[in-house]
Amino acid sequence: MEIGSIFEVDKKQIEYIKAEDIAIETIVNRLQYTYQDSCLVSSGRDAIELALQQITNRRKCLLPMYTCDTVDMPFVRKGYEVAYYPVGKDMRPNRAKFIEYIDQFQPEVILVHGYYGQDTLSEIRKDIEVFQKQGGIVIEDVTQTLFLPAHITADYCVCSLRKWFGIPDGGFLLSKTRIKNKPQTKRNDFVQEKWQALTLKWDYLRRIKQEDADLSEMKQYFLAKNIRAEELLDEDAKVYQISDYASRILHTVHFAENERRRSENARVLYEGVHPLCRKGEIELPLIYDGNTAPLYVPIYIPNREAFQKFMRERDIYLPVLWPISQYITQMCEDTLYIYENMLAIPCDYRYTTADMQLIIEAVQDYIAEGGCKI
Repeated sequence: MEIGSIFEVDKKQIEYIKAEDIAIETIVNRLQYTYQDSCLVSSGRDAIELALQQITNRRKCLLPMYTCDTVDMPFVRKGYEVAYYPVGKDMRPNRAKFIEYIDQFQPEVILVHGYYGQDTLSEIRKDIEVFQKQGGIVIEDVTQTLFLPAHITADYCVCSLRKWFGIPDGGFLLSKTRIKNKPQTKRNDFVQEKWQALTLKWDYLRRIKQEDADLSEMKQYFLAKNIRAEELLDEDAKVYQISDYASRILHTVHFAENERRRSENARVLYEGVHPLCRKGEIELPLIYDGNTAPLYVPIYIPNREAFQKFMRERDIYLPVLWPISQYITQMCEDTLYIYENMLAIPCDYRYTTADMQLIIEAVQDYIAEGGCKI
């Protein structure tokens, strides 16, 4: 049994799905978003790129200092001057600092996003609305808050669906106005490499259960495929439609069950790990009570690499989110703390609450062995 890492996909499952294009409304309506127009694309960065194609005569943007290192890339390619507003250890923007950055930098576009399934933007939403009333354009990235009840007032909403489901690609753009220049072609090389990685992992996990054999080479092969796929995505700045693979799989997704499992898994993790928390050792920056479905459950821990290694030896894989973007030249202390100390605990629909207990027990073992000592 392995917990975490890339998704696995049974390639036979798409043989039983009708080869018809999924309507964007299938996703959007279930998530309670209301926009005039929408478009399914190949990735979250494609969604941002397409949004920026709709925006003209704007050249200054404000982004969160804690963000995926690929979020700012479309802005940089478009020639935007980029500034970053600080994010605190509690994953919330400092409202006074946010307003100060708007006043001093005078952005024309602001991109915001919440973190790990919670509306961490609640304290600045009124300020966002003021910015819009003054002529500013707002893009909200809901990649980490996909199942959160909509608070959206943004002009554009973007999301990377491929982070949530076992699909090789997928994202969407929602717009308050008609979307121009919707993509007409699909990615090939990236999708094929990713599809092979996902389906090979499926085969690998099934063989682990059935055989007493060394499958390490097989594992390294599909992981290498995944890395190559991401490299291909990084190299291609064009905007593409979502693939047929992803469209057909999304047609079968049970959104309510997916949300329920994530919410329950996050609650179990929180209730099991929170009693173990001590400042300077282990900390959970967000509370999970079973009412929110996060992408991951974030945890702060010193000696992060040692903890990762400890968990990896137990077949539990905790990613770092994210690398620091090369374009961030100034960093506030609190945001730097997130980058340097946070790991993401998987809680997705592949796993049960029993699996979450295995994670909790591993954390307990790590503490018992003195691993948290600085």
